[in-house]
Amino acid sequence: MFFRYSCELEYRESCIITDIIKEAKARYNLMLDELIEFENAPFGGQQLISNWLENLLILLARKKEAGNACGHRPKAPVLKQKLLTAQIIEFLEANVGLNVTMDELCSRFHYGKTYLSRLFKNETGVSIMQYFRHIKVVKAKKLLRRGVFSYEQIAQQLSISSPQYFVRIFKKDANMTPREYLKSVRE
Repeated sequence: MFFRYSCELEYRESCIITDIIKEAKARYNLMLDELIEFENAPFGGQQLISNWLENLLILLARKKEAGNACGHRPKAPVLKQKLLTAQIIEFLEANVGLNVTMDELCSRFHYGKTYLSRLFKNETGVSIMQYFRHIKVVKAKKLLRRGVFSYEQIAQQLSISSPQYFVRIFKKDANMTPREYLKSVRE
């Protein structure tokens, strides 16, 4: 069966079905188990019915491709959503030293940007990139506590474009600069 979910047809689709029925009534005897064409049937009726059916099927297939026949995507089971979120987090943590992009995540997990973004934010309360920056800051705190690396070296290890940007994202996430963080840890 083409539909998994019941739904109402849109106006355009219901008009096509109405036209198919009208033309079929004019062309065929619909009271029998088989279609028998009337002798005085209007010219081209069979072709019209065929075209309208094809048009209707194309519309419904496009709807199905975009989601489901009702025009919305069925929600994935909650466990599947939580598992996907956990897999994204695991991937980000394993690749904290790389510059992971949304395109890479979409390619890896086989979902679109909008779906992944919405799912992740609903599950965690923050965007994927905010979460990734947070992971980078957590890693940076560990590196800072070691006392071996400069800001520039830490930025390089975490694939952050510059020491200045490193300080900016650190302050945004930790509500203090790296220097203030070090001072608070040492006290």
